[in-house]
Amino acid sequence: MRLVLLIFSGVFLTLGLCAQTIPVFKHKKDSLDYAALEAILGPRIKKAWAEQNFEALDSAFRARGIFFEGKEFINRTVFTQDKNFTHYQDLDQITNKDSITKISMLGKGRRKLPRNLYRYKNLTDIELIDFKLKRVPRRLRVRTVTLYNNFPRKPLKLSKNSTITYLAIRGDEDGMLPKRYDRLRKLEALTLSRNNLKSVPDFEGCTSLRTLSLNNNSIEEIGSGIEKLTNLESLSFYKNNIASIPDFLYKMRSLKVIDLYFNHIKVVSPAVANWKKLEILYLANNDLYSLPDEIGELTNLRELYLHHNKLSNIPVAIGNLTSLNVLRINNNGMIEWPEGLSNIKSLTNLDCSFNNFETLPITELDFRNMKILSIGGNPWDPDIKPNIIAWVDALRENETVVHIDNYLLKK
Repeated sequence: MRLVLLIFSGVFLTLGLCAQTIPVFKHKKDSLDYAALEAILGPRIKKAWAEQNFEALDSAFRARGIFFEGKEFINRTVFTQDKNFTHYQDLDQITNKDSITKISMLGKGRRKLPRNLYRYKNLTDIELIDFKLKRVPRRLRVRTVTLYNNFPRKPLKLSKNSTITYLAIRGDEDGMLPKRYDRLRKLEALTLSRNNLKSVPDFEGCTSLRTLSLNNNSIEEIGSGIEKLTNLESLSFYKNNIASIPDFLYKMRSLKVIDLYFNHIKVVSPAVANWKKLEILYLANNDLYSLPDEIGELTNLRELYLHHNKLSNIPVAIGNLTSLNVLRINNNGMIEWPEGLSNIKSLTNLDCSFNNFETLPITELDFRNMKILSIGGNPWDPDIKPNIIAWVDALRENETVVHIDNYLLKK
């Protein structure tokens, strides 16, 4: 059954974003009750933000959370048209059709694309919002197709196509994603975010795929099949429910970017050493207690994100990452300063804030290339306070941006 959607003014603060997430309730009464609640909470939240009244904010958010308990709903993202595209409703005002390369269209439930779209011979990118499109037509000779909140009655069909290189589908609530993607013979990038996916779709035959994003879903397991994407360079499972990294993923040696932010991963295998080409690794906001020494074998790694985990230390082998520019280890439980960190001369951005560091080996740290450094939120030993202040002053003279607790700088 189609969920009831009520959009009413004053519920959300305007943040200038192209998308907003709203709750969609199964029962109309819940929607009406929520509207009434938000009519009260909305002004309170806005006022609390303005006054930085965090107690009032906490109270309002708690009231909202209590309301959701026991209710049947999903979160739907409401999208607005990209400002970098020519909006379909404005096309009549443009006489030179050959100048149009990007078109964005609000479908309002349409099941087919309007015929006049095919008049634009130089069209390369199309954005479709709130359609019930049942098929991506073969006639659509564009490079990129983006579908936001497409609600067909049956799974979307992809016609054979040799021009589309990028496909994004966001907001599928009813499991109407395509059953196969190999009809897009030159598909290089596929984004299937915010689709309430519980498992990984079948990507058999997508041999040209280089980028795959399955962000903001409910996937618990990285199923087999992805290992057949031998040309894959970027893989993202941001904000899912994944508990472990499967063995086959470590064998995918073509990967350059892996995003596993906001999951429940506890262990990284020593087989991580296989990712020799890896340049960016996102493992933040997981449940990691430790890392294997083999992390130090990723010598092409430029960015490593480990913040908001349960790490008490990182391996000395981290010092072997001589290409590393960005390292974020903040919001963990580290006590001892990472020994190998002194060997990384290439660092330009380091965040080690909100750990339990008391001492800092200042004389060993060569941060001449550092652009941004965050060390706040640590219980530094008072005896080394003068040394930290002098060190920070020297870094700032070298135009390094240093974030530090203000109390340290007080005389």
